[in-house]
Amino acid sequence: MMQNILITGTSRGLGFELLNIFLEKGWRVFALARNANDFSSVCSQYPDRCIPIEADVTNEKTVEIINRTIINYTNKLDVLINNAGNAKTCFGIENVMPNDLDEHFKVHVSGAFGVI
Repeated sequence: MMQNILITGTSRGLGFELLNIFLEKGWRVFALARNANDFSSVCSQYPDRCIPIEADVTNEKTVEIINRTIINYTNKLDVLINNAGNAKTCFGIENVMPNDLDEHFKVHVSGAFGVI
């Protein structure tokens, strides 16, 4: 039986590498990113096992999108990797604005919680 994994933040970096590794190992990967075009070439190599989910973890409708997509393929996930992150970096406390903190919290805390 094929194992199923949901990985958020698969458009680049660690998430993109994890996407490739799990696909090479024979897993079905539900790959969530704000822009699925960033990894469309990977999905074309594994059309039956790389399932793109284009959504933003900070959007309340993302949970519905994830559920609808996964139910089309399986009734369970074996692994969840909450990898989505905010690419904005702030160097030094004097450069951090309150809205930067809000954005980070929405992605790294509220977004991860929603996906779980």
